[in-house]
Amino acid sequence: MTGVKKNFIFPILTIIAVLVIVVVFIIYPTLTKITTISQAIITERIDLENKLSFGINLNKVQRDLEDTAGLEKELEQIYIKKGQELDFITRLENLAEIDGVNVNIDYADFSGKTISQNIRAIPLTINFSGDYKNIVNFFQSLETLKNYYNLDLIVLAKNQQNNLNAQTVGQTYLIE
Repeated sequence: MTGVKKNFIFPILTIIAVLVIVVVFIIYPTLTKITTISQAIITERIDLENKLSFGINLNKVQRDLEDTAGLEKELEQIYIKKGQELDFITRLENLAEIDGVNVNIDYADFSGKTISQNIRAIPLTINFSGDYKNIVNFFQSLETLKNYYNLDLIVLAKNQQNNLNAQTVGQTYLIE
């Protein structure tokens, strides 16, 4: 019986040894390479997705730039041109008169803060009073100005004559 056991054990051990050799020298290195390649593919996919989104964003930015290229002259009109500062103040006073509002415009000077190469932000405070309807009309008139007036603060208060006092604090922009 011992000879029969030896006859069975030797082939089984040989088969197990061959399987271990196949696993160690063929399957394990192949799995390692597959894992490495899989990681490289995932990394490349993420990189390509980033490049694609960047390319799509770049295309969108280029289209937006082309769309706004024709608006350059229109955009330049939002700025007060150097030398036309008093014309802007006069337009504000005329709007106030048309809307029936008493106005006091406070601008220290038109030197302002430089925000780009040839554009300066000019602080501007407008104090005005009148009835509610006239003040609303004046605000609407301010919106129709071709020059940009960026409001930072609006204060409304009732005075003794049952009218409103209003103050806007903001900035307009001067181009040189």
